[in-house]
Amino acid sequence: MKAKWLVILAIIFSVVVGLEVATSMEHARAAKPQQTLRTFPQALRGTWYRYEYHRYRRIQISARSLNDDGFKAGTHAKKLPLKMSAAQRRAHPTWLIAYPVRYQHGRWTRVTGWNTWDGHGGYFRQIQQRVGGKWLPLLEIQSGAQLKTDGVAFQSKRLAKRYANLKINN
Repeated sequence: MKAKWLVILAIIFSVVVGLEVATSMEHARAAKPQQTLRTFPQALRGTWYRYEYHRYRRIQISARSLNDDGFKAGTHAKKLPLKMSAAQRRAHPTWLIAYPVRYQHGRWTRVTGWNTWDGHGGYFRQIQQRVGGKWLPLLEIQSGAQLKTDGVAFQSKRLAKRYANLKINN
C-alpha cells in the first residue's frame, strides 16, 4: 500500500516539476531578443566625452551609427542567432549589431561587431549620477569578461576633464 502511494506521489511530483521547467524555459525564450536593434536607444544618442591619458575621447552615437574616437560603424538589424558566410564577414567588416540586455539590475545596450567572437564588444547605458552636487546624465561604459565599468562619458569636454577620475559603484 505504501509503495503504491509513493509511486503516485513520484508521478505527481515529476509532472509538476516538468511543467515548471517547460514554463520557465518558455519565459526565458520569450525574454531573449529575436532580432538586433535597428536604431540605438534615444537615451544613448548624442556626443559624449571622456578624458583619459591626457587626451579627449569622443563618442558620437546617432540613430544608426557609432563613432568612437574616429572608428565609425553602422548598426544593422539582423535576425538572431546570426548565421553568415565567410564572404559576408569580409564584405561588411564594420557593421555593428546592438541588442538590449538586462544585467546588474539595469538595462544595457550591447554593441558588438557582427562578425566578432562571443564576448567582444561593449555595453552602454545612460545613468543619472550625483556629481559635484548636481545630477548629471552620464554614459556608463562596460566591457570585458567581468563586465566592470571601464568609465563614464560626459556631455561636455569641461565636465569630462574635471571629473576624469570619477568612479562608479556597480
